[in-house]
Amino acid sequence: MITDNGTFPLFDSTWTASEEQILIDSVEQYGLGNWDEVSENITTKTAKEVEDHYMQVYVDGYFGRFTVPGDIPNRMTDHTPPIHESISSVQLPTVNVSKQEQLELAYMPNRDDFEYEYDNDAECVISSLFMNHEDNDLEKALKLTKVDMYHTKLKERQRRKDIAREYKVVEHFFKKHDVSDHNKYERELRSSFKCCSQFMKLDQFEKMIEDMVKERRLKRRISKLKNYRKNGMTKFEACNAFDAGCYKREKKKKERGNVENKFLKDADSSSSDMRQQAEYSLLAGKEKQLCHSMKLPPSKYMTSKLLIIKDAIMKQHTGQNKLRYSLVVEKPYRRRISNCLQENGWIS
Repeated sequence: MITDNGTFPLFDSTWTASEEQILIDSVEQYGLGNWDEVSENITTKTAKEVEDHYMQVYVDGYFGRFTVPGDIPNRMTDHTPPIHESISSVQLPTVNVSKQEQLELAYMPNRDDFEYEYDNDAECVISSLFMNHEDNDLEKALKLTKVDMYHTKLKERQRRKDIAREYKVVEHFFKKHDVSDHNKYERELRSSFKCCSQFMKLDQFEKMIEDMVKERRLKRRISKLKNYRKNGMTKFEACNAFDAGCYKREKKKKERGNVENKFLKDADSSSSDMRQQAEYSLLAGKEKQLCHSMKLPPSKYMTSKLLIIKDAIMKQHTGQNKLRYSLVVEKPYRRRISNCLQENGWIS
């Protein structure tokens, strides 16, 4: 009796029956897709040849049409449309970073991913989980709940990756000296509504910011037109002349304010210098105000005061109106100091 050891072909002339058997057993052992491991058991075929033959015969061929159902019953389907695009449909950000920076941030540019994931310990929920035939309904429900918790964490992790890739967060992070083309108001808007980006796609977020900027511009224009009408303007030619006049008035007001600020600044510096002089503590309250208003040092004021009082005493005793001592005092100072002394009753 002659026994064939499996050298005859079944589906392909280049594949023997024994190789077909080894192929099926190896796929069952290593799993579908691990063609390198499967090809190690079939020494006469490469991994590519093994994959092509299995897909052609057992998946897309005669056996596949009757063994692989086109519609798997009782399969759960998520009908919620994704907010952001799939991570594979968005182009990888182009970043130019050194290897040292990549190591510091644990960032992998070719994968656009980080070594430390969001909720990095999520796998701990199911790491020690295994199903037993002896488990009762309560234990099975508990384990399935843990698996569902893990799936929820994975979906949240993927959602954050999609948002970061769509908004190019990593690319903007590495642009340390990036100068934005947006004006100050638009930058403040983007910063204020940044939290809304997780609920909107990039084009929707940009459209929202654009509409808000346009709204502000229209409101300012309407307010300006109301101001024209309030001031009696009915034609655009008059409005231009009105704007030119407003600009000139604002410019003069600004210049006047600068002069006043400079004067106050000088007055503050002179006041601080006056307070440091020893004679300042000997003055009365009105005398201090007089020195501040005239920017007169206390020592000079004391000298002028003494000379004016001497002239007043001489005039009272001799009856002469001619000044003798206070001539060295400047006339504006002499007049204001004399008025102050008369108000206080020190001279008649």
